[in-house]
Amino acid sequence: MLAGHEGSVIAVAVTPDGKRIVSGSSDNNLKVWGLESGQCLATFGGHTNSIHAIAVTPDGKKIVSSSYDKTLKVWDLESGLCISNLIGHSEWVGGIAITPDGKKVVSGSLDKTLKVWDLESGLCLLTLKGHTEAIPEFGVAVTPDGRNIISGSRDKTIKMWDLASGKCIETFEGHTEFVMGVAVTPDGKKVVSSSKDETLKVWDLESGQCLATFEGHTAEVYGVAVIPDGKRVVSGSNDNNLKVWDLESGQCLATFEGHTEAVFDVAVTPDGKRVVSGSFDNTVRVWELPEYGVSMEPSASTRYTNAKIALVGESGVGKTGLALRLCDNRWEPTESTHGMLVSQLELPAGESQGDIEREVWLWDFAGQPDYRLIHQLYMDETALGLLVFDPQDDNPFEDLRHWEKALIAAAKYQPAKLLVAARCDRGGITISKKHFGKFCEEHGFAGFLSTGAKTGEGCEELKAVISRNIPWDRLPWTATKRLFKTLKDAILQLKNEETPLVRLPELRQRLQFMLPRETFEEKELRAVVGLMQGQGIVQMLNFGDFVLLQPELINSYASVVVKMAREHTDEMGIVPEQQVLDARLDYKDMLRLSEPDEKILLRAMVQMFLDRALCLREQTPKGTLLVFPSYFRRDKPDLPEHPNVFVTYSFSGTLDEVYSTLVVKLSYSDGFKKDQLWKNAADFKTPGGKRVGLAMNKKAEGAAEIVVYFETGVPDETKVIFIKYVHEHLLSRTDDVIRIRTYVCPHCDNPVENRKAIQIRLQKGLKDIICTICEKRIPLLDLIEHNFASDEFMRMVQEMDEKARINIDNESRELILIGHAFAIAGEAGQIFRPTPNSDWGIDGEIEFKDYAGKASGKRVYMQLKSGDSYLYKSRKDGTEVFTIKNSRHAEYWQQQAYPVMLVIRTSDGSIRWMDVSAYLKEQSKRRKTPVKQIVFQGETFTALNLQRLRDKLIPPPR
Repeated sequence: MLAGHEGSVIAVAVTPDGKRIVSGSSDNNLKVWGLESGQCLATFGGHTNSIHAIAVTPDGKKIVSSSYDKTLKVWDLESGLCISNLIGHSEWVGGIAITPDGKKVVSGSLDKTLKVWDLESGLCLLTLKGHTEAIPEFGVAVTPDGRNIISGSRDKTIKMWDLASGKCIETFEGHTEFVMGVAVTPDGKKVVSSSKDETLKVWDLESGQCLATFEGHTAEVYGVAVIPDGKRVVSGSNDNNLKVWDLESGQCLATFEGHTEAVFDVAVTPDGKRVVSGSFDNTVRVWELPEYGVSMEPSASTRYTNAKIALVGESGVGKTGLALRLCDNRWEPTESTHGMLVSQLELPAGESQGDIEREVWLWDFAGQPDYRLIHQLYMDETALGLLVFDPQDDNPFEDLRHWEKALIAAAKYQPAKLLVAARCDRGGITISKKHFGKFCEEHGFAGFLSTGAKTGEGCEELKAVISRNIPWDRLPWTATKRLFKTLKDAILQLKNEETPLVRLPELRQRLQFMLPRETFEEKELRAVVGLMQGQGIVQMLNFGDFVLLQPELINSYASVVVKMAREHTDEMGIVPEQQVLDARLDYKDMLRLSEPDEKILLRAMVQMFLDRALCLREQTPKGTLLVFPSYFRRDKPDLPEHPNVFVTYSFSGTLDEVYSTLVVKLSYSDGFKKDQLWKNAADFKTPGGKRVGLAMNKKAEGAAEIVVYFETGVPDETKVIFIKYVHEHLLSRTDDVIRIRTYVCPHCDNPVENRKAIQIRLQKGLKDIICTICEKRIPLLDLIEHNFASDEFMRMVQEMDEKARINIDNESRELILIGHAFAIAGEAGQIFRPTPNSDWGIDGEIEFKDYAGKASGKRVYMQLKSGDSYLYKSRKDGTEVFTIKNSRHAEYWQQQAYPVMLVIRTSDGSIRWMDVSAYLKEQSKRRKTPVKQIVFQGETFTALNLQRLRDKLIPPPR
């Protein structure tokens, strides 16, 4: 163990000769250590904030470091002198990598960009833009041939860039949380990524496909390094451990325990015999790696892969009956499915993939229009689509095209598709098989089958065809601990129980009863639940420590709310939020949960609506409304002063989802204020009070146009920002966007109708056209087109999008905290009441019941805060500090007869509380000036701690 830093060791590197270690710390210093002696040889000071990453040039003469102070520094290793400062990032600098020729360094930053620097001159050669979130400390690598950059980001993606041009070549998607680190294999064919989702993933750089997932850590995985033999990988984690993995099999070969806090960075010596780690415990450690082929783990890993099959089609075509026959080999009459049903499908005997166990999950999606907006959230990762139709339908092709587009839009990779005629035992197919064959050929379907679920006709054949057409070769496999697989299989046995919503401690008790020979800790169960959530099999709610064993239930309840919005009496697409949270909904014949579980689920569902930008949460004098833009049915009046159309976008895909999220995000962006919503149209007000808007016109086969219009007098800069926002939103959600600019004469305010003439003149390089009304010249390459392509306006649009995300997150977090308070109070048998629109720093109260079960009048008040920004760590002693921004809140808290509890939820999901009224009263006695900061020493906000506080206020009877 190498001790000497006065802060967390965030970055480590090994010199090319394998003789020295370099470490960087939150104490702002770099240290150079002798690897054999463990002696500190030098300390380099110069950064004014934490050091995030370190890289050593291939000749071993220079060190490059990145820092929270927004700079990179280049150091001479022998003298310790800073040779140059690389300044250009606008936020802290995270991951860095040096090219194999030692001439360039690549850096990533919180400003969402990567920069390529010339090490000799210190000049920035390129700025790479494309990520929508920060590039963290270990999120940059360069391929061994020096041609490509690999970057990982908090936006959950990995990108590959061409180093020469700065263009993004490929985007890899699959992690469900932040990507923390990336490392490239020595042959340059694969990249390994680490993530906050507690996994590592292996990617093929040529195809862009995920090859494998490694499970075993029980917390976020930070640094990752490939051993020089290219056969093994080392990772460091927030579970305080390092793990060594076999890259080919995914087996965990060794676990190194010894650090007392999170392991942040890892580096491997050039001979591949040792690994170096840096930790939050302020130390550097050196570990001996086992020889290749030697495993130090007590039990081997198991491997499995799973395929998601989406069963889609219109309502009433027989999907649910077909699903029952395929999964359970039984028949029963069924009503139309509400939401979706998920079942495991057993493969025909003999289907295997070596030692990799195969799982197949069949998702039966309801066909009613009310469900389509919600279904899109659950179709990702689809490997195979079964498109089911009624054989008696004279023209099923239009509906089939809708479902085909929905699958393609949602899935990361184009899924295989089978066309299935259901209920053929009730009558023949009205359209010739030749027509269906032609449709299958034109749309890339792998086959066409006729089935009858009642008699079983064609179902075994369909099952065999499903198995043959699942693209197993491109589905990633998962290597996991035997214990993890055992726990997962046991949880799957509980999925069909009558109480699908359980708290994690309760789930642990059930599993311990089911698995009496297994010993496992809560952190291991929590890790397994998190991994299953990533596969869509279960869902961990963001409050109350609840696990939903049937995540499809959220879909069912969501469809009820969406249906109510669509059927609003005034066609306004709204539902009162309190009506939803109180469970006062029109359920029809839907199977429901118990009342307590239902209210918890409904709160999680509203949070999902907000997280996915499917609705607005609007405060009104009559209470909070959930506003669904896609379900407004009022026709937009044909006003005589209707603004001219400025630009038209054509696209295809999941139209309601694309439109809804666009309107919601614009509304939350703070750039434009929502004015009026109509059927597929939305008007906004600019900061200057002018009207701007957009309208969607649906076309055939899942295509649509969005037109953007502006009132006369809207400034050109405002026009550019609005159309650029629409443009970028469509590009992020569809692949076939076509932009058509409409030109309006600046002299007479009439549009140019002849689009073909505009196109021809632009192709010829001509810069204007004559207005047919006033005969004056209209510029075609105007300031708007120039600004539309500029980096400055792209940055402004990104800032708007970031603001929208923050505002949506704040709405969601408010629901999470209130939901947690409801859940904890309910578990403890007490009463929680939120305080709506409070301006005095109290967001709710918990009234305690006496020992007869009656309301006692005694209570605690609560101030709810969500986000890491509310706390900062003191650099002096590491304590957490909360800043009181409103002094009258502090005064008000001290005046209360009962405790005021400050409740804070941080990004790791922990929710803690502290009696701040007692703290303020104590501090006020010691000082004359008002208290402006609170040293936060909160304990976990649990039912047990709530019960303890109750016992203080209401002592138990003797």
